[in-house]
Amino acid sequence: MELIKAEAGIELIHVPYRGSPALLTDLIAGRIAVAFDNVLSSSPAIEAGQLRALAVSGIRRAPSLPNVPTIAEAGIAGFNVTVWQGALFPAGVPEAFAAKLSAEIAAALQEPDLQARLSVLGVDAIGGDPQTFGQFLEDDYRRWGEAVRRSGARLD
Repeated sequence: MELIKAEAGIELIHVPYRGSPALLTDLIAGRIAVAFDNVLSSSPAIEAGQLRALAVSGIRRAPSLPNVPTIAEAGIAGFNVTVWQGALFPAGVPEAFAAKLSAEIAAALQEPDLQARLSVLGVDAIGGDPQTFGQFLEDDYRRWGEAVRRSGARLD
């Protein structure tokens, strides 16, 4: 939401939540006006007509919400924020092992049955090698570091 605030030049008040259930309860009840949540936990309320999805934050529309535009389509060009998961190893794991396991994970993520199951959950599984993932992590760290600095957030 901080990125949207910065990119759109709007003011919003941050209200922290411990998870989706409390967030969705307050959003449905009208105690808050807008929120970011994941497709999986929000979809039942969207489908029931309790919530209206304004946009999805990735670069592609969610397969489970095909009529909901991306934030970029809705007017904030280049916006792309997604949740990601990755396999991490302790420092010192042999490169051959990491490469082999990465290749196996990438191959599994290309299986049509797994792709179909993940797609229903709104997951875009891509896989990759350790170097590409490492670069992704560095870029993500820089991007969110800048967002935190712009927001003025502090640990108090």
